Amino acid sequence: MIRTCIGRLPKPWPSGIARGASGLLADYVRTRAAKVAREAVTEGMIANELVDLIDADPDIRSVGDLAARLHVSQRSVQRLAARYVGMSPVLLLRRRRLQDAAERVRADPAADLGALASRLGFADQAHLTREFRTVVGFTPRRYPGA
Repeated sequence: MIRTCIGRLPKPWPSGIARGASGLLADYVRTRAAKVAREAVTEGMIANELVDLIDADPDIRSVGDLAARLHVSQRSVQRLAARYVGMSPVLLLRRRRLQDAAERVRADPAADLGALASRLGFADQAHLTREFRTVVGFTPRRYPGA
C-alpha cells in the first residue's frame, strides 16, 4: 500500500514532498507500533490474571467461569492461554485440580476419595482416580507420601 502511494508521486520528488512523505510514514509507523504495544501489554496482563485466578480460586472449574471473571469471551480465554501460557485453559484447570488432590492425599492418606473428588469438581471417585493415575502415574492411594 505504501509503495503504491509513493509510486504515484512525481519523480524526481521535490524536497518538500519527500520530507512530507517520510514524515507521514514515520507518524504512521509510530502510531501503529504504539497500538500494537498497548494491545500486547493488555493481553499479557489478562493472561497473567488468568493464571493467577486458576491458581488462587478453587471455585473456578470451567473456561466459562474464567471468561466471566475476566470479562472476556471463552474464545479469548482459549486464545490468550495458548499464546501466553502455551497450554489450554482446560489443561491449566486440570493441573490445578490434580495438584490440589495430590496435596490433600499427601496431607490425609485416609481421606474419603469420593468426597475429595466431589469437592474438587470431578464427576466421581473413579474420574479422580483415572485422571490422577494418567497424569501422576499412581492412584491416589499409592501416591508416594500418601
